[in-house]
Amino acid sequence: GALPRAIDFGTTPRGDAWLVMERVDGHPLSAADPSEFASSVAWIAGGLAALHGAGLVHGDVKPANILARDGHAWLVDLGLSNSFASADAIASGTLRYLAPEVLAGERGPAADLFALGVTLVECVTGAHPFAVDPGDRAEILGALTSRRPPRDEVMAAVPSHMRGALAWLLAHDPERRPVSARAWLARWSRDTGAVTADTASLDAAE
Repeated sequence: GALPRAIDFGTTPRGDAWLVMERVDGHPLSAADPSEFASSVAWIAGGLAALHGAGLVHGDVKPANILARDGHAWLVDLGLSNSFASADAIASGTLRYLAPEVLAGERGPAADLFALGVTLVECVTGAHPFAVDPGDRAEILGALTSRRPPRDEVMAAVPSHMRGALAWLLAHDPERRPVSARAWLARWSRDTGAVTADTASLDAAE
């Protein structure tokens, strides 16, 4: 799967939780071979579907937390993962990938999908969909709070067969994003032809 295996876990004498995950060797998703990009993304969507299906959100989906190799990809750094019940009061993560609702203290699966959209647009265009300077905190906050649509010049640089699926993830209103990572994976698979174990299971269910 796209989530590293948990090897061991426990608590320190002070009561702090710790978790040991398997080591994953790969390169950044942005460096993936173009012929493998679509299938790598499909693995990540499948990983989010599994995480959300377990009642968890990742909380920090971004390029640095996706590793790819040979058409496979892994979603790493689960340190901010929380249950839906506890995540609504947490506005953590990396600002340039946060969904608008997270600024109001609401976090659910839809916020992970928004972060995935920003991540993928950056990977294929080298630019942030909403901000000219994504390192400018004020510009990012302004883009999110004003609900400006993605920048036309950036979305025009997204390959046409990916554009619709990625734009779907970037809706400011979480109700207008995909209802689930699995639903988005089905769209991505149709539009790009990506095939993984997860997309094969979607085909078998139809």
